[in-house]
Amino acid sequence: MKMRNTRSRTALGAGLSLAILLAACAGTDGTDGAAPDEPAATGTEEPDTEEPNTEEPATDEPATEEPDAGESGAWDADAPPEWEEILAAAAEEGEVVVAGPAFLDDAMTTAFEADTGLTLSYLGGNTRELNSRLDQEAQAGNVTIDVSMGGGTQLNTLLPEGLLEPIRPQLILPSATNNDNWKPGDQKYLDNDDQYMLQTTEWIHGWVAVNPDSLGDITVTTWDDLLQPELVGRIAAYDPRTGGQGQSAAAYLAEVKGMDYIVELFDGQEVTYTQDGGQLMEWIARGTYDVALGGIAPDVERYRTEGLPIEVRHMEDGPGALTGGFSVLKQPVGAPHPNAAQVFLNWWASGRGLDVYAEVLMEPSLRVDSEAEVPEYVTPQEGVDYIDQYTEDWYTTVRPQVTEELAEALGR
Repeated sequence: MKMRNTRSRTALGAGLSLAILLAACAGTDGTDGAAPDEPAATGTEEPDTEEPNTEEPATDEPATEEPDAGESGAWDADAPPEWEEILAAAAEEGEVVVAGPAFLDDAMTTAFEADTGLTLSYLGGNTRELNSRLDQEAQAGNVTIDVSMGGGTQLNTLLPEGLLEPIRPQLILPSATNNDNWKPGDQKYLDNDDQYMLQTTEWIHGWVAVNPDSLGDITVTTWDDLLQPELVGRIAAYDPRTGGQGQSAAAYLAEVKGMDYIVELFDGQEVTYTQDGGQLMEWIARGTYDVALGGIAPDVERYRTEGLPIEVRHMEDGPGALTGGFSVLKQPVGAPHPNAAQVFLNWWASGRGLDVYAEVLMEPSLRVDSEAEVPEYVTPQEGVDYIDQYTEDWYTTVRPQVTEELAEALGR
């Protein structure tokens, strides 16, 4: 069964870009999103972010164009002979089931089905809950998910138990495997074996958002500046006690400034907590508070597009840490549609799926040729020494210690 004549290639043109931008700015109300991910097996949370609101404005369907089988720029150009066999087997399987953030549903499904002719059943929702489901299914040997998007949770759960399929050998398209296409000079994996957990974006978190109008003459250029008496009661944060993006920011601060600073900041400055990222940025945009900790780009840009005054600042005494958000792909052992899963992995790593994700989440792709537009303040800069929090060693050693210390200092 040949699939090539049934596939069309969706252009990431104005139609999809507009739909993606609107989706990204639709607001947030959960616990995951554009930062690091869900709680690890130790009971701590990955530095993840919240779930944006799943209600998206109505947009036109992205324009499509008929594929040119000989087009050298196609995402699956120069595919090896077995690619057609994999496509045929994937069509026989009927679908690929992918779990990830809810707000990617429409854009991801539309692009994948247009490019491949295959059905994508997207399980969108709170990724911490989806991670828990994936772990339980894999450990019980009753898997319903083919590919999971998220952070590094499985470094502490499925990987040590041998319940993840290697991804690297499944990537067979030249567009996915060519090292020149990847900024690090190769694909990046969280696991030390460089096989199982493929990270596809890398961006900066650990910055502050301020309202320059309400802040007035108060100087905020260093983390120590946040301890000024003038800012008592004027700082808000995504709750660092409950995981997600708030814990991400606090864990970074704990690592670079120490736990005494954490207590002095959050308790001493009477920081106000929220578990709603949209509310956090609205407080800043409206001048309810002057400074916000633990914000993410989609929430910032939502209010910036309305012309409201929000500035993002990287502190001189701590420029931020590197994370991969939900961009880490994992495949459990026993996935029900292995051929369709392989198609999805190659499609994503070729840049097609990754660009859809990167523009919605506003995360810089690790591919050199990415066309996704993302804010400059989340884009790593050359010559800056960032802490890389998306490695197996950091995730399994530093992170658990820091998050436990945070819980003891700030309460659970």
